[in-house]
Amino acid sequence: MPTTDPVALSRDLLFVAKTGGNFEIYGVNEDGSGLTGWQGNFRNIQQIAWAEDGSALAVLGERGPDPVVIYVTLRNESDNEISATVPATVTSTLAWSPHGNEIAFSAGDNQRERVYVFDSAERSVKPVSPDEVQRASWPQYSPAGKWLTFRASNYPGCLEAGRCPTRLTLMNRQTGEVKQISAKMNPETHYPRNECDVIWSPDSSSLIFRDGCDPGEMPYRLYYYDLTSGDIRPPFQSAATNVLFGDVALRWLPDGEVLVRSDRNGVLQLLRVNPDDGVIKVALDWSEPFNYTGLDISHDGQQVWWTHSQLWRGDTSSGLVASTGWPACEIDLSPTSDKIVFDKHCLPPEQRDNSLWVVGSDGGQSTNVSGSLDVPYLRGLWGWIPKQHPLP
Repeated sequence: MPTTDPVALSRDLLFVAKTGGNFEIYGVNEDGSGLTGWQGNFRNIQQIAWAEDGSALAVLGERGPDPVVIYVTLRNESDNEISATVPATVTSTLAWSPHGNEIAFSAGDNQRERVYVFDSAERSVKPVSPDEVQRASWPQYSPAGKWLTFRASNYPGCLEAGRCPTRLTLMNRQTGEVKQISAKMNPETHYPRNECDVIWSPDSSSLIFRDGCDPGEMPYRLYYYDLTSGDIRPPFQSAATNVLFGDVALRWLPDGEVLVRSDRNGVLQLLRVNPDDGVIKVALDWSEPFNYTGLDISHDGQQVWWTHSQLWRGDTSSGLVASTGWPACEIDLSPTSDKIVFDKHCLPPEQRDNSLWVVGSDGGQSTNVSGSLDVPYLRGLWGWIPKQHPLP
């Protein structure tokens, strides 16, 4: 049985397993060696989230007699765990600020939802969304950390009507200034569609967001927002082509283009879009009926991996698509894009198991890295451990 040892953070992969009625955190190498227990005695673990620079890990869960708490483990300090109790039911993922000093999240109930920030220096949790906002959720930091975006709703009577459309809101974390991104959009035509799914440009000067977030609001549309000018417009060449289904705005690529997924009639299509001139190029078009449980993209945008009963890969330069032949459900691509970890929880009973598997990008031999441990099926409770690196 693995022993509790912080050396687990030097492994390649981290995962949560249930042993003896409790949830434990383990580290393991990509070849299955060095399985090491790290933290235990969690009655429940809801989320894990790494700081962008790999310096700390946040765990949202219950341990011992404590209520739901955010535990943060710092890699390079001897007194390396800090924690704070969360004020209500957490309704979003934990979002680290780029420099690792804050964790933002939303929490609330049917009556009120707010955005909170956990300050790792002060070891405190405090609300940051404006008091007048009825619902504030899904915070996300800009790459430079200056701005925090979140979905906000404060339409009079919306709670009683059972529908509170959300508008993307920008908060300056230095000054506290708050402004609505879509303020220049015509409320007669824009209301009551929801706004979500922010993707920032690498230099934090602009962003793309989705207008239409719920299935009943399809087809979705994308909009491009310039923080300097305040201008807002479709990023595509014409409004007629700016109609999308499924997940959108997947990644801002190193060459300045944006890789966008459009799922039309169950067909996977990836588009490369230049947000400056709106020129669209089809990067990958897969004609088979498409129903996926996992999708990931290499950092250069050249390789796309997804699951459709099996693990598939596509090349966005050539458009070539191939199956690795490995049955898979959720996936996570390694930071170097040369390995993929996957599970099999969604497969038919004869193929299903409770293990995590690693396979190389060449689709070769797969390795069971979790052994016989019972790994929960929740996405986000396993994945690659980021290597520490200084932020630019």
